[in-house]
Amino acid sequence: MRGAWRAGLWALALWLLAGGAAFGQRLMPRQWAVEAYGGVPLARGQRLLDREQWGAGLEVSRYLWGYGYAFGLAEAEREWYAAGRGGRVASWDWLGGVGYAHALAWDGGRHVLLYAGAGFACGYEALNGGRRSLPGGARLARAEGLVYGPLGRLGLECFVADWLGVTLRVGARYLFGTGANGLRPGVWLGLRWTPGAM
Repeated sequence: MRGAWRAGLWALALWLLAGGAAFGQRLMPRQWAVEAYGGVPLARGQRLLDREQWGAGLEVSRYLWGYGYAFGLAEAEREWYAAGRGGRVASWDWLGGVGYAHALAWDGGRHVLLYAGAGFACGYEALNGGRRSLPGGARLARAEGLVYGPLGRLGLECFVADWLGVTLRVGARYLFGTGANGLRPGVWLGLRWTPGAM
């Protein structure tokens, strides 16, 4: 709870420092934005906040007409899965992707927008450090290789200034070619910088 208050105070301080969000130079067609984000996978049977399960990424967006934007992303993610007799196996994923997001709803001043997006991701996955053998004699069907599949997401974008926004998203990918669970839901928190709106 203390961490949530601290985050809220930081957001308020940024908003006051920027003089409040003024809808004038943001969400303009052809503007570029860069976002850094981190999150946690929502793995079935795993704790939500686990230091050994995390994701981080960088996204570049270009705003289009009608409050939509095209995006490209690169991210890394680490998860743990049950394997063998009560054991766990680590999964590392390095993914790149492209997609499109469009605003579904917003407030009067365009300070908070609800976006839905979809796209495609592909990359490389390594399970158990690329080794098929597990403790106890079990073997993985696939330890490493190319993974690919669709992605979808729903998120809030809250602008504290024309050039700075905070994003909160939930979403999922379905990866083909994986040796673990294909469905990968998660939640992400990020900071979006729009240099052309400064």
